[in-house]
Amino acid sequence: MTFCKRPRAARPELNIFKLKPLNSLYVNDEIGELGFLLMGPITYALCQKPVLGLAMFVATLCEFPPLVQRAPISLEEQGETAVSTFTVPVDKSYEFDLVFEFPSGEAILKDQLAGTNSNKYCEGDAHYQEIPLTERKYFGRPIPIQVIVNKKIDGHIIFNKTFNSLCIFASSGNPFVKWRKIGQVPLTRGDYTFEVKNLEAQTGLDGVHTYISLASGHGK
Repeated sequence: MTFCKRPRAARPELNIFKLKPLNSLYVNDEIGELGFLLMGPITYALCQKPVLGLAMFVATLCEFPPLVQRAPISLEEQGETAVSTFTVPVDKSYEFDLVFEFPSGEAILKDQLAGTNSNKYCEGDAHYQEIPLTERKYFGRPIPIQVIVNKKIDGHIIFNKTFNSLCIFASSGNPFVKWRKIGQVPLTRGDYTFEVKNLEAQTGLDGVHTYISLASGHGK
């Protein structure tokens, strides 16, 4: 008797880049275009664990990209406003920042607005007049900024505050860029729109481009 082997049916090819994890019902907790897990409530919670979080951080699994990378705003005109919509994936506080992009090294050396240093006077709501004169020259000039956040679905305002931005807090890999904190806003998951308004015209910005950034914070 002769036995004939029945040909096996071809198995469907498994594409891991199209799979979603069990927690994909949460905002942004899913596989991105390159197969990496995007930040969401579960991923964020795991990243806060002492041991597991460190391992995930080393493996670059805890990267939290800005909610808004760069929204242009002019600081040379009073009342100029940056407007942008964004989605919050995790309940936490997020930080609004000012980004200064200088055209050259010479422009940075001439800068007297953004500042060159940072210390205890740069945190919180410190009053500029209370800062010793010997230290003010390093911090640049205070920039009053109004931040309004409303729900995208109905326009309801959930946050409205004026901050005095002072001092730089970081320089990026680009030597012509400086960053300043504006302030933090507690937000829950959902879709929002922000309006960030410059309340005072600033000088010394020839050729300098300025932007608003909304990030999860700076550090783990």
